[in-house]
Amino acid sequence: MLRFPTLPRHSARFPIPLTPSVFSPLVPLLATSLAACGPLVGSPGEPPEPTPAPQDPWFSVSPLETQVHDSDLPPLYLPSEMGQPNPFASHTSQVAYDPSDRWLDDFAAGFAALDCEGDGDIDILFTSADGLHSLWLGAGDGSFLETTDADIQFPGDFTSGAAPADADGDGDTDLLLLNQHSPNRLLINDGSCHFEDRAAELGLHGSYRSVHGTWADLNGDGRLDLYVSNWATAVGENQPGVFPDVQPDQLWLQQADGTFADVSATLPPDNLEAMSMLSTFIDWDGDGDLDMFQINDRGDLLVPNRAYRNEGNDRGGAPLFTDITEAIGFGFANNGMGIAFSDVDGDGDIDVFETGSVEELFLNIDGALVASAQASGVNANEAWRLSWGGTFFDLDGDGDEDLTFVESFFFDGGLDQPELAEGSLYLFENRFDEDLGMVEVPAEGPLAERGVWRAQATIDVNGDGWDDMIANRAQDSPLLFLNNPSQSNNILQVRLQGTRSNAEGRGAVVRLLTAAGPQLRFPGASPPFACGGPTWMSFGLGQAESAGPLEVRWPSGLVQTIESVPAGHLIVVTEPPED
Repeated sequence: MLRFPTLPRHSARFPIPLTPSVFSPLVPLLATSLAACGPLVGSPGEPPEPTPAPQDPWFSVSPLETQVHDSDLPPLYLPSEMGQPNPFASHTSQVAYDPSDRWLDDFAAGFAALDCEGDGDIDILFTSADGLHSLWLGAGDGSFLETTDADIQFPGDFTSGAAPADADGDGDTDLLLLNQHSPNRLLINDGSCHFEDRAAELGLHGSYRSVHGTWADLNGDGRLDLYVSNWATAVGENQPGVFPDVQPDQLWLQQADGTFADVSATLPPDNLEAMSMLSTFIDWDGDGDLDMFQINDRGDLLVPNRAYRNEGNDRGGAPLFTDITEAIGFGFANNGMGIAFSDVDGDGDIDVFETGSVEELFLNIDGALVASAQASGVNANEAWRLSWGGTFFDLDGDGDEDLTFVESFFFDGGLDQPELAEGSLYLFENRFDEDLGMVEVPAEGPLAERGVWRAQATIDVNGDGWDDMIANRAQDSPLLFLNNPSQSNNILQVRLQGTRSNAEGRGAVVRLLTAAGPQLRFPGASPPFACGGPTWMSFGLGQAESAGPLEVRWPSGLVQTIESVPAGHLIVVTEPPED
């Protein structure tokens, strides 16, 4: 297992191939270590040698907006604490309820964070189960204005979530809407936040209970493919003991002409037989292609969580997945809801957090996932509640990623008493560097808010580089929690623009060496439950004014290195096109 020499805070294993340009003083050591490593799960595989890329003119640096720390505010605060209204107060994420379909109301309140205008600012689309969605254009300062001419409302749809991505590679963000019992909608953006549903025209079909969509390039052709997680259908009346019929997941590969070919039949049998909530893709073994993690509901009765290694293209371009669940220890039998990836303990490999009826933090120990939530201090489950959306983000800019997630329950008795389904927000500060694991931040002030939380995401909405939080509630309006930046620590933000690879760099691996140690990011790898967002990444630098090298390993295999990047700036890295 590759380890770096002594660093200020972490010893590190970096599970992607390194080139001599990364750490020139360490070239002899790295070359020897890599040659000695076998293709272990969770450690470097044997990818082809990447070609080093030139640095100029393929990156740009611009200052971030300056935000001032307010000592009177908590780490996350509501705009109301600054005398401003909730910007999304007029939207209500409606839930559909039907006594003959017990599960219709479970899946709702998904949303998408996207830059649909291409102006560099975050816009937000909130779904509603009645199809009356709303789109809010961001001004880049944390304020939003609703637009009414985006063609994003579809009365009669039972919409559960959203998955944004530049699906057609034209430089603007498109949007997949996940529907229950009717075809999903692929809204193609004309570049100005006006959308046209082209799902049927492009070959996307099916009328399942779709709950999550994941965009990823699964066969290395530079085009985004689409994986849709389908849950189950209702069976008869809402009666005790009635169990739903499982519906199969679907995988479409994008073709050269922009259409999608259904290759769902090539998926492993367990994928098609599981009560799936979410599948996501990350280069787990470091061999340059994307492996799959599937989170499953009712895992104790049906199919538990699964993990699959991508063995490469086969059968006409479809990826060949082999089951590595038991090999890495991921067969957790849970009512799983979501997943998030981070190097949470700072040792240079991929750790995994799962939401559901039980939250679980899996630490990667030499390629095996070890259930460590209770030992690490993550033990917040409220009785009769499930956790749904969860994300890692560096709240305080100290160089490690903190954790947040939301909990709630179902509308078992109808929609008249939503308070019976309400749950809590949770925030955990990462203190692994002090051997304290994850330390819960007290539920005071904004964190004491309760609601029927479903979807949650962390993203910078005001251009200062610090990730904020948006959390959405069923039968209520979403809330925006703004980050109160640390007065002593610095931040920088990285965005990717692919050329050989997909336009947003989904599936890349980004590594930044800081004074506190190396940091890893996996853009696009773990969209929260029923949500999606851009591939923007924020890195906390502590008190350092700069960091580096910054290394991007693109899905194409090309590796770019920038020797030094300044704090307080936005770094846009463009992948050099083919010669």
